[in-house]
Amino acid sequence: MASIYCGLASASDGDVRKQTVDGLEWTYTIISEVNKTCYVGGVEVDSWGDTNGIPAIDENTTGAILIPSILDDYTVIAVGEEAFRENKISSVVVPSGITRIDEKAFFGCEELTSVTLPEGLTFIGEEVFAQCPISTIVLPQSLVRIGEQAFEQTKLTTIFLPKNVAFLGNEDRIDEYGDLIEEDDLYANIFNGCELLAEVKVDEANETYADVDGILVTKDMKTLLYFPAAKADTVIPEGIEVILDGCFEDSKLTSISLPSTLTFIGEYAFAYSALASVTIGVQPSSAAPSYAKRYAPSSQQSIIIGESAFMNCSDLKTVVLGEKISEIQRSAFSGCNSLTDVYAYSTTPQTIDQGTFAMRYEADENGEQYPVCTATLHVQPGCKASYEAADGWNIFKEILEDDQITGISTALATAKDDDGPYYDLMGHKVMPKKQGIYVKNGKKIVVK
Repeated sequence: MASIYCGLASASDGDVRKQTVDGLEWTYTIISEVNKTCYVGGVEVDSWGDTNGIPAIDENTTGAILIPSILDDYTVIAVGEEAFRENKISSVVVPSGITRIDEKAFFGCEELTSVTLPEGLTFIGEEVFAQCPISTIVLPQSLVRIGEQAFEQTKLTTIFLPKNVAFLGNEDRIDEYGDLIEEDDLYANIFNGCELLAEVKVDEANETYADVDGILVTKDMKTLLYFPAAKADTVIPEGIEVILDGCFEDSKLTSISLPSTLTFIGEYAFAYSALASVTIGVQPSSAAPSYAKRYAPSSQQSIIIGESAFMNCSDLKTVVLGEKISEIQRSAFSGCNSLTDVYAYSTTPQTIDQGTFAMRYEADENGEQYPVCTATLHVQPGCKASYEAADGWNIFKEILEDDQITGISTALATAKDDDGPYYDLMGHKVMPKKQGIYVKNGKKIVVK
């Protein structure tokens, strides 16, 4: 091994140095002169006071590389920020002894298809492998934290999270300033834009995360963290209360069944997905016949639909909103230009932004832009006037009072045995013996 040392006679923490190893010049930064540790790459401050990574090797390096475990007499324990950003390398082996890989270390390495990571690595920073064409990677058992969008726009088809992974994205609830992250700002999507990813598997011994049929969830089964973009249609399990931001963004699923336990849908949760219809806050009975399912009682807890949650779902045609939806945030359904029907169960329109259902914007005679929604809004009998007067709801081209919202179309004095079949509101076949509301021929009826 040939080596050339370029540097000062004495060294201090933070000094940037160079050494040539097997014909390849490496830049490294001293972490501790006392402990003789360093990281490959470096950091410089520009005229604006922003920090930028210094490349560890020439940016046009091609082929396979092995990161040295020792440079001069310093042990390499980390890969620095942007150390190999947009490099031409095709393969990299990270040696034993390196415990962290910092932000954007391999970002945009368009030829990088093979990565070998060592046991002992505990930290992978934000966007470390983003926009790299890697299709497979083995994460070490020692890994604890993976930063936001660490594998964004890679070609991964499956990934396995080992038992010690405890933090994904900013899901640890602390932001870069050390402040507590609010529930509706949590973001654990480390696989954004991975169009080929079909499943995420988690070690059963992991105490923080789990998987259900390839879907990433918290161990307590209350929060859905990520739905693989290439995964087919699925049923979200009962018990899930929160769908985090971006979970289904860009997914190919065309339909989905939401659990009765759901209370919060995060920002961009389903944005740009292939959904054709969605029902929120109306929980069908599994025992009910198909035509009776729409009349099952809604869930009891309130539900919040986050900002831009279904934005730009270009195939979305039908939206059913249960009566327990307490809040619909701005732009939740904006840009859904195929939307034809929205069914609103609530007798009181929620306060929404004027552009929540906007398909497009048009100009009035004064040149002022206003939102337009060409879909039909179906509301309960007696509620049309309140919706017509409510901002955000009054942009629909048509608002109808629809008995299909309640399903109550006929009042019977009695029900006869040869007059059925009848179903209760849970979808069970019954013969009405007392006054009440039942389902017959796909509509609700009242037996007096």
